[in-house]
Amino acid sequence: MLHRMAFEDPLTGTKNRHALKLFFDDFNQKAMDPFQEKYEPEVTRLLMIDIDHFKSVNDEFGHEVGDSVLVEMAELLQSYTDNHHVYRIGGEEFLIIQHGTSTQAYEFAESIRKRIEKNVFRTHQNNIKITVSIGIAELKRGQAFREFLRVADKNLYSAKNKGRNLVHYSSISLTEAV
Repeated sequence: MLHRMAFEDPLTGTKNRHALKLFFDDFNQKAMDPFQEKYEPEVTRLLMIDIDHFKSVNDEFGHEVGDSVLVEMAELLQSYTDNHHVYRIGGEEFLIIQHGTSTQAYEFAESIRKRIEKNVFRTHQNNIKITVSIGIAELKRGQAFREFLRVADKNLYSAKNKGRNLVHYSSISLTEAV
């Protein structure tokens, strides 16, 4: 019970920022193991997802409806990936851990963006359409947690500054032109 309270977001049931920090520490601990086999594992990338204009949902419909949207968003994200890889790290910010190539990470993020854009959130007799901006960051071995979050945040806000409802990965802007 205490473990759940410490590492789970009480509203959405996703993992929280503390659980992400544990994942991050475990990732770096494994990377530093001198007895680990010398092979290049899959690259781990993190998709930082932020609901566009979420404040307007709260302002127009109230915080209870906003909370319902967050819960439904968490359920949608969990349906796209392994439940153990979805984190709520801030008010309307979620994070998904993804393994694979940069192309796979982009395609996965883009599929999430498109599904959310097409989804109608049905809460309290309101049909709400939302979009998300997604920043992708590669998790580098030995990288400080704060540094990783800074890079992921930079990519997320680059997506927002370029017009929202798009995916941004490092210096390459990958938009919805697919």
